[in-house]
Amino acid sequence: MPGVAGQLAFDLGGNAGAGRPRLVRKVRREEAVRRVEYAPFPRIQRDPQWRHGFTMDLSPQGLCARAQDVAPVGSLLRLLLRRVDGQPALAAS
Repeated sequence: MPGVAGQLAFDLGGNAGAGRPRLVRKVRREEAVRRVEYAPFPRIQRDPQWRHGFTMDLSPQGLCARAQDVAPVGSLLRLLLRRVDGQPALAAS
């Protein structure tokens, strides 16, 4: 649906995940805007189309981002997080 943004949540080893109870957040989230680029992982096409979004908040255990195209729950993604100057801040698969 054009013009509607979705929300992505990436778990970087925190407490969000299938089969685990949701715990109270012990780590403060930082409201920070970073550019997020993501694509399916493992790569199944020669040139996968990278999708883009922006973070809403960050913590050592994960991040929340707004994006135009949202990947289905449980998808494996290659993730690139860029700083304001365009340099990579985090790359993960």
